[in-house]
Amino acid sequence: MYKSSFWLQSNYLVHLGFGMARILILIVLVWILYQVLKRMAASVDSKPTAKPDENFVQCARCGCHVPTSESKMLDNKIICNNSECQIPHGD
Repeated sequence: MYKSSFWLQSNYLVHLGFGMARILILIVLVWILYQVLKRMAASVDSKPTAKPDENFVQCARCGCHVPTSESKMLDNKIICNNSECQIPHGD
């Protein structure tokens, strides 16, 4: 006859002192922790974006397109918030 190993028995955790209710509670707690961490990761990944109805303009220096709210006027030209574009010089 084939004798299965103690490690392969389905009630191994019960032999360790865990009841079936404790095992189920542990599974539920792990699932809840997974859900909370997944939602926290999703909220960190979501970045505020430009308003959908906001116009985009092109920087006169680097050509980058930026929302109007993030642009500036310098020497009567629209520039972005890039540090290299902020330096006033004659173009």
